[in-house]
Amino acid sequence: MKTTNATTYRTLLQNLTRGSTRLNDWRIKTATGKQVSRPSDDPTAIRPILNARSQIAASDRYLRTMDTAQDRLDNSEGYLYNVENVLTRVKELAIQAGNATFTPEDRVLLANEIALRREELLDAANAKVDGKFLFAGYADDAKPFVANPAYPATSSAPVLYAGDNRAITLEIGPGALVETSIPGSELFMGQKDTDGDGVAEQVGIDIFAVLARIEEGLRANDPDAVNVEIDNVEEGANQVRKLHGLLGAVGQRLDTARVHMETLNIDMEEIRSRYEDIDLVEAISNMTMEENALKAAMQVSSRVSQLSILDYF
Repeated sequence: MKTTNATTYRTLLQNLTRGSTRLNDWRIKTATGKQVSRPSDDPTAIRPILNARSQIAASDRYLRTMDTAQDRLDNSEGYLYNVENVLTRVKELAIQAGNATFTPEDRVLLANEIALRREELLDAANAKVDGKFLFAGYADDAKPFVANPAYPATSSAPVLYAGDNRAITLEIGPGALVETSIPGSELFMGQKDTDGDGVAEQVGIDIFAVLARIEEGLRANDPDAVNVEIDNVEEGANQVRKLHGLLGAVGQRLDTARVHMETLNIDMEEIRSRYEDIDLVEAISNMTMEENALKAAMQVSSRVSQLSILDYF
C-alpha cells in the first residue's frame, strides 16, 4: 500500500508538472503572439524565419536609402526650377538691352538686375540641405562655388568650382545603383570628367561667365556684346533642363524600385508571420483548456493527498 501511494503521488506530480509546463507555454505564446520563441519550439521553422527577417531588414535599409535619395532629388529639383527661372529672366533682360531707345542709364539698370540674378544663381549653386552642399559631388562638406579673385584681370572665369566632379551614387537594391546628384561643375559650368582621369573637360556652357559678360556689356553700353550672349543663355538653360530631366528619370526609377521593395517586404513579412506568429484565438482557447485541466488535476491531487489508512476502515 505504501509503495502504491508513492507511485500514485509521483504520477500525479508528473501530470501536474507537465500540465503546468504546457500552460506556461501557452501563456508565453499568447503574451508574445509567437508560436516560435526559441529554436526548440520548432527547429524546421527557424531557417525560413531567419531568412525572412534578413530580407525584411535589407528591404528596410534600401527603403531608407531611397528616402534619402528622394529628399536629395526633391531639393535639387526645387533649386533647378529656380535656376531655370533665373536664366529665363536673364534672357528677357538681354533681349531688352537691344532696344534702340534704351539709354546708357537704362542699360545700367538692367546690369544691376543681372548682378542680382548672378548672386541668386550663385546662392542656388551653393544650396545646402541638412548641412550638405547639394551640387558639390562627394565633397559636400565644403562650399563648392567661390568668386575667382583673378577675374577679370587674368582669368575669364568669374567663379571657381571647388567641389567634386562625381555624382553621388546610392544603392537602392541588390546591385542597383542610381546617381542622385549632379556635380555643380557640369550643371553650372559645363565641365565633365568624360575620360575618368579626375580632370573635368569643358563640354558645355559656363553660365556664370555668360551672365558676367552680359553684365559687363550692359555697363559698357554695348548692346551688340550683350546680343551675342543670348544664344549662350539659351544653351545654358538647355544644359540645366537636360540634367534636370535626368534627375526626373532617377525619381521615376526610385518610385518603381520603392514599389518593388515594399511588395517584397510584404511577401517576406507574410512568410515570417506564417512560421512565427500564432493564431491568437486558438492560443487563448488552448490556454483556457490547459488552465481547466490543470485546475482539475490539482483538485484530484489535493483529494488524493488527504487520504490515509483510516479512510479504508
